[in-house]
Amino acid sequence: MAYGADLISHRVMALPDACRAAVFLTYVERMSYSEVAEVLALPIGTIMRALVDARILLAESSVPAKDSEPGKVF
Repeated sequence: MAYGADLISHRVMALPDACRAAVFLTYVERMSYSEVAEVLALPIGTIMRALVDARILLAESSVPAKDSEPGKVF
């Protein structure tokens, strides 16, 4: 099982392409939304939506399964 940075990296790599690209350019390369939009040749609204979708997917992937042991994170 992956932990820490490996777990985050694994979850980000599992994102859909558009979300993964937006996350990488925004949070790793530290580009502004407008710079990311220019690089990916997409409207800024599409970039913002991809980041929202990525945040939702990452949050959902970090919630433990309902049938897991109480108090157990993974």
